[in-house]
Amino acid sequence: MTTEESAQTPGPRDAHCEQAGELDQPLVIDWSDTQHASLAAAMTKGVAVVSSRCGEMRVLDGCSVPGAYGFMGTTRKDEILQFSSDLDLRANLASSREDLARVIGPQLTAGRTLDVAMALVGKRRTTVRAAAAADLKGGEACEGATHFVRGTFVGAFAMRRGVSSAVPTPTEVFTNAGGDVGPTGNAVEWTRGKLDGCTAGEGKSGAPTQCDITVRLELVQLGSGEGGEEQKIGDAPSCPRGLTFVDGKCAVPSSPAIVQCADNDPKGCQAACLARHVGSCVSFGNMLMNGKVVTQDYRRAAELLGPACQSGSADGCTLMGMLARFGKGTPQDAALSAQLWRRACDAGSPVACVGLGEQLAGGDGVARDDEEAVAVLDRGCAGGLAMACTKLAEALEVRARPGDQERAIETFGRACDAAQYDACGAVGIRLVIGKGVATDRARGLELLRKSCQGGDLKLGCFNLGLSHEKAGEWAPGLAAFERACTLGFTDGCFRSGVILSQGGHGVAKDDAVATERFTRSCDAGEGAACFLVGDIYEATQRPDEAKRAYEKACELGNQAGCRNARRFP
Repeated sequence: MTTEESAQTPGPRDAHCEQAGELDQPLVIDWSDTQHASLAAAMTKGVAVVSSRCGEMRVLDGCSVPGAYGFMGTTRKDEILQFSSDLDLRANLASSREDLARVIGPQLTAGRTLDVAMALVGKRRTTVRAAAAADLKGGEACEGATHFVRGTFVGAFAMRRGVSSAVPTPTEVFTNAGGDVGPTGNAVEWTRGKLDGCTAGEGKSGAPTQCDITVRLELVQLGSGEGGEEQKIGDAPSCPRGLTFVDGKCAVPSSPAIVQCADNDPKGCQAACLARHVGSCVSFGNMLMNGKVVTQDYRRAAELLGPACQSGSADGCTLMGMLARFGKGTPQDAALSAQLWRRACDAGSPVACVGLGEQLAGGDGVARDDEEAVAVLDRGCAGGLAMACTKLAEALEVRARPGDQERAIETFGRACDAAQYDACGAVGIRLVIGKGVATDRARGLELLRKSCQGGDLKLGCFNLGLSHEKAGEWAPGLAAFERACTLGFTDGCFRSGVILSQGGHGVAKDDAVATERFTRSCDAGEGAACFLVGDIYEATQRPDEAKRAYEKACELGNQAGCRNARRFP
């Protein structure tokens, strides 16, 4: 058999690849410099797209999903992985037919292992959580696309041969792994990046210059609809069928009680938590907090999450911070919640960064510090949390330093990429009126429509209506105001009433419907709407109703309503 034929021979992961299940956080420790460069280039042009089929992965140059990546630095996390079989190795690599799996995998017998040490210092992540084939940009370059790269885990790694009877420390592997060479032939002892460089200052990309290697990918399947949640708590990466993610890799579980439980399996989570699996305790604590699949019990949740946080779980600290902040299951303590959220934010939890940022901005439990609030929210946004991007943009607009407005627009855009429709509306109205950015009415209206149609987003519909109304486009303006009114935004009802009471610009006058819209707004406390209801009633010879409407307008502070009410006996 030739070398080329050997490379194409299916391995344990490949043989039944169509039924094997997906690996959504594969290692790329065997990628060549060319492959790493291809991914890095793709990530500068948008959200990178890959083709991943049957043990082969390739970056699709020229194919992307609209969006961008940020870098979120974290406290350094050292890991050691031992691969003890061909299946073990192939089940965890992005490309199981590369030299490392093809040559070294079969040698992992009789207690021999491949020991991999990793020092992780951060993530590059996009706010884009889901995409379909229709979202791809690149035409023929996208042929074969299966996944987009949600994020990458960044740091340094080293590997060497070992034995299953001795588990080395990460420092030992980095020290004895040899030079900075790639996986060629039988050379498997090498390093990428430098361990001591992982404590240095940040480089241009955000990561330390000698600790900026992509070690692992985070993939989302195109069209899967997954990734819809901003951040899943305690959810383990998926593995090929029959394997479970444990101790940093996909492997055959030695016991169901010591692996990360599924987020919809309360019995499994409780059993694994009793066996002291920290991640499962966090998942079960989260279930107890939200009360969706088990009876809500904040006290029990706190009893699980407190120790999990102390054990180093960022998710555990995030959730425990929520309980402390709002006094659920534990005494309310804003200072403690800030402390817990700071620890979790430093460890890479974007949700914790949002909580801490809000406390810093409001001086809640900590001294008010607007500068640190912006910095913390920036970390959360860079970590791919769209909600953090929205709050960062709002904080930048409040701070209003030179350049903050432009940066706020860009940051709102990152949140919009993730279908945060309020952020789409924020960018859209600014493009329409040219606030902080060059006017682009067509693009602004497109984003406002996206915001209005995206869900219960009243302000997006209202601003869309205003944009059309001011341009004399009353028919589409009325449609947008009507949607805002239907969604409960009574300012939209008011503007609908104004258009319908006047008529023109392609809209028929309709006093009856206008009165109903004004009445809704009046009942919500808008004095001007009450005045206009009175005006319509007076014009249609209904004096008693007119007087009552004017009197209500007067009660709400509308002076014209007071004057008109006095005209009636």
